[in-house]
Amino acid sequence: MVDQLSVSLSQGSELYARIRAASVEGIYIYGAGFVGSWAVSYLEKLGIPVIGFIDSDLKKQGCIVSGKPVLGLDDPGARSAKVILIGSRHAVPSIENVLANSSALIMSVDAFVVHQQGREEIDRLEALFSNDQQSLKTVQAILLSMLEGTTRPLSDFADNKPFFDKFGFFNRDGEIFVDAGAYVGDSIERFLWSVNGVFKHIHAFEPGLTQYQAMTKRVDRLIAEWALVPEKISLINKGLSDAVRSVEIKSGSHLIQTRIDQMSAADGTEDSSVFVNTISLDEYFGGDAFTFLKVDIEGSETAMLNGAINSIRKWRPRIALSVYHYPIDIFELPNKCFNLNPDYNFALSHHSSQLMDTVLYCRDKND
Repeated sequence: MVDQLSVSLSQGSELYARIRAASVEGIYIYGAGFVGSWAVSYLEKLGIPVIGFIDSDLKKQGCIVSGKPVLGLDDPGARSAKVILIGSRHAVPSIENVLANSSALIMSVDAFVVHQQGREEIDRLEALFSNDQQSLKTVQAILLSMLEGTTRPLSDFADNKPFFDKFGFFNRDGEIFVDAGAYVGDSIERFLWSVNGVFKHIHAFEPGLTQYQAMTKRVDRLIAEWALVPEKISLINKGLSDAVRSVEIKSGSHLIQTRIDQMSAADGTEDSSVFVNTISLDEYFGGDAFTFLKVDIEGSETAMLNGAINSIRKWRPRIALSVYHYPIDIFELPNKCFNLNPDYNFALSHHSSQLMDTVLYCRDKND
């Protein structure tokens, strides 16, 4: 796998260099979705101007997404593109076929990010998993998949048991469990099975009202089925971020796919909006302890960690952290957790056949 990754990096290096040189004139992103929208700010921080999006969805064409116009493939601007980065990460080969007659330099956003990080950052990432060969191979498979634009390298590393199947992450006494991104309570239910219904407290955060209401119904059922003390479960209709705030989000946006730490309304064609409240873990706990933090909050993981710095440094909880929402997450989030606690041991598991559901497991060496 190491040799395959090195070969893929080498094979793409010339194209990456040409793209970097040509990008000073501006680029287009194919796919005005989740990753494509994120890529605008990522690229512009690198000094690469983004001219606009290209998208085959007729409903998106003519709209403004992340401050950029969305064009159809036959638009004169799109036809004259010098560089096109593919932001639809699960459809890279098919989009490459669509763009086969284009004279533009073409690469996926995922591959661009890996090349931009470079060998030094890859080595630093791999070093975090040097004591766990399975995790190391998983990292390499994910990076290879990002470079190749296919899911082929992931097939030998995926399982369907996230969050509660790792040694040290289940069957503990006195667990104070924080579920960041509780959705409809599915993780709460799996947590109960993992600890045989014995725990100290559950704190579950879910910002979406519909999802929160569904979670409430589910927890009522679980309380009855497991004969639980209701006061030991706290359900909070808020998102977790780095501060207390109220975030405006377009009502047409699915919260499961929305960065709730954005201060402005999500792009779209609908006029109505909803407000989502956020809080930081440091503010919520006020110095009190928690033992296990599970995080899957659709791209807001960095902001959440920034709002939990004091708690993590003080209590060194075990963490199961999603590191897949944005292409840069696989690089930045493990390093951030290491900086919060250099005594963490790390493991990485992949729980999907796609570039999603990758989970970083952090456990203090003294635990």
